Amino acid sequence: MKKKEYPQNLLSQVFVNGLPTDLPDDVALVLEYIIQKTLTEREGRVLDMRYKRYMTMAAIGEEYGLRAERIRQIEAKAVRKLRHPSRSKYILMGMEGYINYLRDTAVDERLREYKKEIVSLEKKIAVLTNTEYEEEQNELENAPIAELDFSVRTYNVLTKAGYSTVRELLDADPDDIIKLPNLGLKSFSEIIDVLGEKGFEWKSGKICKSYSRIKVCKDEN
Repeated sequence: MKKKEYPQNLLSQVFVNGLPTDLPDDVALVLEYIIQKTLTEREGRVLDMRYKRYMTMAAIGEEYGLRAERIRQIEAKAVRKLRHPSRSKYILMGMEGYINYLRDTAVDERLREYKKEIVSLEKKIAVLTNTEYEEEQNELENAPIAELDFSVRTYNVLTKAGYSTVRELLDADPDDIIKLPNLGLKSFSEIIDVLGEKGFEWKSGKICKSYSRIKVCKDEN
């Protein structure tokens, strides 16, 4: 069987359920960019040696002064990072598609800020006119949790706890979120920040209040 060439050899490790048949022509460009932007320098070099230069783990280990098993671990970690939805979805876009996505996202962020200001004004008008304000549903409420673009660590903590959609996270008891196994302060802060940025400030506020209450109780004990 003919050995796969780069980038198909690496992509076949990233998309273990099978490579999409409609990969964009510039997929190698975006793959290189994602590797440089999101992996460590050593992880990027190991992938380069393994999948571009077709070096064995033993040969790479000799160059780094490490055992082949350690090189295998570095490669495996790098591939796992690329499999994460926050990276793999960009790879499938190709470089041109990724650039367009970034451009559209920037526009969406500005629109979101304007919309928040409009909502704030509408709420004030409702108070002044003594009318009920109907909150418009956030389009992300029923999206997969991967759409929130959490870091790999935070994403893994949430999915292992059973949260697969944004709605499940929003409906969760704040105390349960705070008590999630392996949820460090960095991941906790990320959840607060991301929910706030995506228009779910009310949930961020509830989690923060719950955290403050639990911390005070622990300190008193």
